[in-house]
Amino acid sequence: MFLGLEASLKENKYIDGTEASSPAEYLWSLYLLAQHFSRKFETLNKAYDYINRAIEHTMTVTEFYVIKAEIEYKLHRNVDAIKTINEARKTDLADRYMNNICIKF
Repeated sequence: MFLGLEASLKENKYIDGTEASSPAEYLWSLYLLAQHFSRKFETLNKAYDYINRAIEHTMTVTEFYVIKAEIEYKLHRNVDAIKTINEARKTDLADRYMNNICIKF
C-alpha cells in the first residue's frame, strides 16, 4: 500500500492515479509516508525528504515539526532536532504538550 502511494506521489498523481480531490490529500499522504519510513534506520533519509516536502507545502502544522525532530534525533542530528522542536513549540506557545516535548528533547 505504501509503495503504491509513494509511486503515485512521484508522478504528481495521488491515490489510484487520479488527481487529488484536495491539497489536504497530498499533504497528509506525505505525512503518512514520512511516519512509515521513519520506522527503519535504512529509510530515515526518505522519511526526512517526505516530511520536508510536507513542511514546504504547509508550514503551520505542528505535527510535521514533531515528526521531523524525531527523524533528526534518530539520524543523530541532536542540535537540529532541538531547533526543529523549538520551532514547533513556537507555533502555539500555550500548548503544554509541545512545551513538554521541547523540554524532553
